[in-house]
Amino acid sequence: MHSDIVDLRSFYSTTLGRLAERSITMALSSIWAAVPNERLVGLGYTLPWLERFGADAERVFAFMPATQGAVVWPTTGPTATALVFDEELPLVDSCIDRVLLVHSLE
Repeated sequence: MHSDIVDLRSFYSTTLGRLAERSITMALSSIWAAVPNERLVGLGYTLPWLERFGADAERVFAFMPATQGAVVWPTTGPTATALVFDEELPLVDSCIDRVLLVHSLE
């Protein structure tokens, strides 16, 4: 069962949530310095990190589990969000270089 999108957004807007975001960002930065010209998918609630690590990527998608709910992202330009079922991701083989999972295995 995934956490609800409303609860996740609410948590990450708190002081504790911002500290958690910063801590996860620091951990990811040590292994993902950059993702130049790569295709990146975030599964779960990955928006804070897709914005940071997706800046250099060729393409970035935010896949949000149907049981979690979804929000439109990014807020400007074409949307890159898809509401998905975990067991049926809309991807063909070898089309993604990196996958980021946050709040996806809970």
